[in-house]
Amino acid sequence: MNPDQLKNLTPSEWHEIALNLSVKCQEQSAEKPKTQPGDIIRSALGIIHHDALIQHRAIKVVVLEGWSSAGIGMVRTSLDLLVSAYAILNSSDLYLSAFRYFFSSHRALSRDQSNDSEFRSWHRKDLADRIAQLPEKDREPAKNFLKEPDRSYWFAPEWPNPSAVLEKHGLPGYDSVYRQISAGAHGGFLGLRVFRDESDEININPRLPVGYKGFAVMIASTRIIFELCRLRIDHENLGLTRECYVLTKQFNAWGRKRGGGSSDTSA
Repeated sequence: MNPDQLKNLTPSEWHEIALNLSVKCQEQSAEKPKTQPGDIIRSALGIIHHDALIQHRAIKVVVLEGWSSAGIGMVRTSLDLLVSAYAILNSSDLYLSAFRYFFSSHRALSRDQSNDSEFRSWHRKDLADRIAQLPEKDREPAKNFLKEPDRSYWFAPEWPNPSAVLEKHGLPGYDSVYRQISAGAHGGFLGLRVFRDESDEININPRLPVGYKGFAVMIASTRIIFELCRLRIDHENLGLTRECYVLTKQFNAWGRKRGGGSSDTSA
């Protein structure tokens, strides 16, 4: 698809382009030799991307059915997944950070006295087995990680919260986007209405046809997916840099042009 064709796409078409680029990323990643058995960094990025794509596909369904404001919680989940990718790739120790991403919950489960001893013991053994798969330099820090207190965010204390990650490593302005989306995800009065067509109307029925605000939810998801593609392509050297750059540049130009327009009712 040439640049002129990209200029006239709909939100749904951009949604699918980001999805297709993601599939290419996964195919290229699967073909590359592992840097070591059980490369935990690549595994973490792959899982993050996978989970974000599930949200991405679900968001399209929700938006096109007229429930865009309900989709904002899914966008927040995708943005949290992007935060995790940033945190891993910008950590002082990428392997250890990926380990923390996967196993902070295991650590909490192994300590939770509401679980029976056999359940807690299984998680402790699993953690020990996983630590043995880390590079030797990371094994002792990982053991120390098991002794740390549980925290609200797996990447703490390196960063205290998602906003701190986004302020330092995210796309420009994404710390502000995170706060705005969080307002909707947490049920804030204005936060929900920012992403709902005919937002002043008291009506529990779907908001159809989908308008400018509704499509903004789908577009937010597409932007996150493109960024996850970029991160994987750069880190794993997937050979898709040019394609990702062109698509992202055209998508951003399309978004800026759309931002000055009126209600968009085309899917």
